[in-house]
Amino acid sequence: MGFAAGSRERSKTGCSAYVETLTLARFRDESAREGGVDILRARDELSAQMDDMIVGAVDKLMMKLTAGLVLGALVLSLALSLGVRMSNLGDG
Repeated sequence: MGFAAGSRERSKTGCSAYVETLTLARFRDESAREGGVDILRARDELSAQMDDMIVGAVDKLMMKLTAGLVLGALVLSLALSLGVRMSNLGDG
């Protein structure tokens, strides 16, 4: 199993477990009060929660990636500047 597939599987398992813990008690209460659970409403609510979790995870990942790229560009530009300065000192 590759890195992407493993990450996807861990993400899916983690999201599913989190949503289950958030909603299971509420669905049990609803079932006790109303004599059952509206499956379509439950599906819509769970899919909306999963979508929000996925968007949040992607946002965090993109922020880390952006910060890493900016930091890498900064380090590269400083290294090139230092290299140019050192080469000019040797010429003079």
